[in-house]
Amino acid sequence: KQINPPADLISLLRAATLASDARLIIEDGRWEIKGDPTEGAIVVAAAKAGLEKEFLEKEYPRINEIPFSSESKRMTTLCSERGGQVSYSKGADEVILNHCVLYQKEYKVERLDGSLRREFLNASAHMAKQALRVLAISYKPNALIDDAGKDMVFLGLVGMIDPPRPEAKIAVSNCRDA
Repeated sequence: KQINPPADLISLLRAATLASDARLIIEDGRWEIKGDPTEGAIVVAAAKAGLEKEFLEKEYPRINEIPFSSESKRMTTLCSERGGQVSYSKGADEVILNHCVLYQKEYKVERLDGSLRREFLNASAHMAKQALRVLAISYKPNALIDDAGKDMVFLGLVGMIDPPRPEAKIAVSNCRDA
């Protein structure tokens, strides 16, 4: 079912999708996610908002990326955009927010101060307490690969249900037995 989200949510979903490698495909008549389930949830949400990944990638082709690592705790892609390049990042809230100097609200970009940064981190902590997996999303216009992840514009937070892995039940049982 397609939804009609506000413009700021469209910007956030576009950026999060372009900073993801997962794909949504039809296999044997059923929709399937190929790739990381967290990224898959982002791609599905974007598709429900009318942002299909394959069309986004044609409009904003990826030209480079800085892959996720446990040290950086984020993934950044560099995409071609009308007349230039834009970078998109998704990752741990504190990491993304530490690399943002601006934030976008209602298509206006404003300075991101310490008070607002704490407000966003508190919102993220509140989401995490609700058992959600939280990712922060940002972008940078006119980016180059050397500065793609610096001085970014914060778009928002994405919270997803993160159910325990099947092996978690066995691990908890083994701990209790020990």
